[in-house]
Amino acid sequence: MRSTKPMLAAKIGYIIMSAVCAFFGTALVIGNKNLILSDFGTLIGISMIVFGAIKLVGYFSKDLFRLAFQHDMASGLLMAIIGVFVLFKPDDAANNIHLILAVLATADGLLKIQIAIDSKKFGINLWWLIFAVAILCCCVGLGLLFRPGEFLRLMTLFVGILLMTEGVLNLLVVIFTVKIIKHQKPDEIEANED
Repeated sequence: MRSTKPMLAAKIGYIIMSAVCAFFGTALVIGNKNLILSDFGTLIGISMIVFGAIKLVGYFSKDLFRLAFQHDMASGLLMAIIGVFVLFKPDDAANNIHLILAVLATADGLLKIQIAIDSKKFGINLWWLIFAVAILCCCVGLGLLFRPGEFLRLMTLFVGILLMTEGVLNLLVVIFTVKIIKHQKPDEIEANED
């Protein structure tokens, strides 16, 4: 039997980091209107590195459906690298944080669209909710990416909405698609049984 500890750690980590992401977003949306994104620079950088590490644990955990974590090696490494950039180049990151987050959220939204479609094939009933939130995440990310001038006055608000959407999206995906079964057999044995 395969240990379920890495899957459980990844699932709990995803839930915590999704909540942190949603919290940052909520703070930006309803917080002080004078609050700027650079105020969160260090926290965003550290959070990105931690979430990148959790994504890597998820990728190597071999969850049952192989849905939630299927793209997490590349996206986890990218998120961790960008987190290091945010920490060590805070001025450059502060000037471009909306673009950095927009690219990450758009890419993640596109990958989650694929996960939603695959979830439908697995018979997950709420696949459409993942799909809808992924589309919303992509739309907000693309808006920040291609029309930043129009969003400039409300940049903090839209980055907050983007972070909230991304947090909810990751939470939905991990809750609906990561199934932990204590008696799951290793892949090698499953391959031999086929």
